[in-house]
Amino acid sequence: VKDNIKLQIVGINQNDRAFLDSIVYKLRIQDKVEIIPPVKQPAIPSYIKKSDVGVIPLPPQHLWWQVSIPLKTLEYLMMETPVIVTDIPFHHQLLSKCKCGINLSSAEPKDIAQAINWMYEHKNQLKEMGMKGKKYVETQFSFDKVSTDLETFMKSIMVKKNL
Repeated sequence: VKDNIKLQIVGINQNDRAFLDSIVYKLRIQDKVEIIPPVKQPAIPSYIKKSDVGVIPLPPQHLWWQVSIPLKTLEYLMMETPVIVTDIPFHHQLLSKCKCGINLSSAEPKDIAQAINWMYEHKNQLKEMGMKGKKYVETQFSFDKVSTDLETFMKSIMVKKNL
């Protein structure tokens, strides 16, 4: 653990909390890790804004993530926070178009640790990555863009069904 890195883990349920606490204690890194229980929705932006990097380790093998757009990813990017994400289709498409983070092939702790180290070693690039992410989300996920895309999609379905 680098001297000036602090890890905040937010939203951990009680069962996982005890396990994580034991790991933190065994590694003697209590001063480097803060485990925060689930927070109410209005408090989320303050945690994101305090973060240098957001880590979103969704299990890429789960079917749900093959068809989803994780709102958490968009929230981090809108607050100019670069991300470390796992390779689900949405993240793959996002990071191939916008260099706003690191896309991992797995959610293994060693891979996440390597990505965190890379971000630490390239901390001079974090602000630029964050700005790129925000700009991308603003242009690609604005209400106007999403509603137009939905309308186009609905029209294509109606044409195929001869409605």
